[in-house]
Amino acid sequence: MVEAEKDPNYIAYQSLLKQDDWYNRHKGQYVIFVDGKLVDQDHDKKTLLERVNEIYKEKPKFCEKVDRTRPRAIDIPTPFLD
Repeated sequence: MVEAEKDPNYIAYQSLLKQDDWYNRHKGQYVIFVDGKLVDQDHDKKTLLERVNEIYKEKPKFCEKVDRTRPRAIDIPTPFLD
C-alpha cells in the first residue's frame, strides 16, 4: 500500500485543493484521480466509482469529496479487494 504523502493521486488532489478557482468549481462533488490526474467528478460517489472503474479497472485511484472543512480522509478503491 502506498503512503498517502507519496501517492501521486493524493498529491495532485492536495495541490488542486489549494487553488481557489478549482475548489470553487468542484466544491461538494466527488473527484477521482488516476495517474496523478483528475479523471472525473460527480455529485454521486457510487455512480462516479462505477463509471471510473469501468475505464481504469486495475489502476490505483484516489476518490474524495471536495470540501476544505472535512477532516482528511483517504479512499483508494482497489480492484484487488472485494
